[in-house]
Amino acid sequence: MSQAELTAAVEEANRRNIPVMAHAHSAAGIKAAIRAGVRSIEHGTFMDAEGLELLIKNGVYLVPTRAVGDYCTLHFAKDPAKEKMLELERRIAAQFHQMIKTAIQRGAKVAVGSDLGGYEHP
Repeated sequence: MSQAELTAAVEEANRRNIPVMAHAHSAAGIKAAIRAGVRSIEHGTFMDAEGLELLIKNGVYLVPTRAVGDYCTLHFAKDPAKEKMLELERRIAAQFHQMIKTAIQRGAKVAVGSDLGGYEHP
């Protein structure tokens, strides 16, 4: 979606008193969502310094949903079909944790989320 389309979607939702969150991983997607006026960023995996600055400046919540990475680490090793997701988790976990720590230290609003439905539930 273009920035104008994202902004129009958020404005329409706001007009109807419907809060908007963005399921965003990439730095570009995070920044576009914040500029459009979303209330929260779910995941924020690859948020960069500019995205964090926008998040804080606009009072947007970060919901890092670390439970997903923990689930991958615990369960995906048993399933060869999910090796790619496990490899990604192993590669980015430390960087992601550092971004969350920096966000908290800088005063970002951080909330807890589970990303329920993002993986199997026994």
